[in-house]
Amino acid sequence: MFDIYLKEMGFDERENSVLNTLVQHGEQSAAELSEKAGVPRSTLYLLLKSLLERGVVVEISDDAGSHYR
Repeated sequence: MFDIYLKEMGFDERENSVLNTLVQHGEQSAAELSEKAGVPRSTLYLLLKSLLERGVVVEISDDAGSHYR
């Protein structure tokens, strides 16, 4: 059901997968997110850039690296 709203808001299937994974599993690294969302990491970075620009994902950087929520 969440997918229907995301599609209506203009998100594609891969973006939906990333967003749903973040909602279900919370803050994650790119490696974790890639695995759980089923999106290759190289593609994930492009998706994250778009989602960050749209303001629906937040990047948290610290000594351990970047995490997304």
